[in-house]
Amino acid sequence: MYTLAKESRLSVGEITAVKDFCTAVPDLVRMWPCQSFANLCDWGVDGLGCNKNGHIEYIQLYGQKLNGYIPTSIGNLQDLRYFDLMYNSLTGTIPTQVGSMNSLELFTVGHNRFSGTLPSILGSLNRLSVLNVRNNELSGNVPPTLGSLKSLTTLDLSYNNLNGTLPDSVGSLSQLWELLIGNNVLSGPLPDTLGQLSSLYNLQVNDNKFESIPASLAQLPTLTYLAIYNNKGMRGGCWPFSPDIMGCTSWGVSWNCSCNAPQACDPAACH
Repeated sequence: MYTLAKESRLSVGEITAVKDFCTAVPDLVRMWPCQSFANLCDWGVDGLGCNKNGHIEYIQLYGQKLNGYIPTSIGNLQDLRYFDLMYNSLTGTIPTQVGSMNSLELFTVGHNRFSGTLPSILGSLNRLSVLNVRNNELSGNVPPTLGSLKSLTTLDLSYNNLNGTLPDSVGSLSQLWELLIGNNVLSGPLPDTLGQLSSLYNLQVNDNKFESIPASLAQLPTLTYLAIYNNKGMRGGCWPFSPDIMGCTSWGVSWNCSCNAPQACDPAACH
């Protein structure tokens, strides 16, 4: 039987979330004492911790060879700041209830086997700094609502089956440092709004079906890594700006080459 201490500062919702997580991910029994929830903030286990107010602050289970899924009750963890499930074998969908975790700063579930779509409600997480769903089996469009994540520094959607166009709203991510969307089936022109990402350092859009690269990228003062190779809609060697006006050290015509970018050509020929 599951037990709950009378003195616990945890809400019933938090207890339910951890209980359901233990059920949804059976392998946790080798790490956590999933038979009793009395004072779980005092468990002293790897991968789970609480803040000074006695509420769950982080779940970090990187590379633990876990199977299972994320239960919908995870949305009860209103004080959770860090949720890291990278490099496991978790399946199912990313529950929409994640969008109600208003304290979340890091959501990294890359290198699992999650399927379904990327919930548009993730765009309501205004404290989120890192969103990493790399190397899963996600499909559907990139939600335009992600453009509301004003604190976001890293957006990694690469190695999935995402399709459609990259929404213009991505250009509103003023703090974005890395935009990694390679190895999907995204198409259409890359939006001109990418030129508004003044903090962008690393842009990887390779291995998609994009048709053109915007001249506005030449406005980005900090862009250092740019990977655009293997886009079936682009004409090889065609750039709408001269490569020597940017400080790139890695041009994605071939990976990690040093500023040997193609010659500039008439922008009209790049569409």
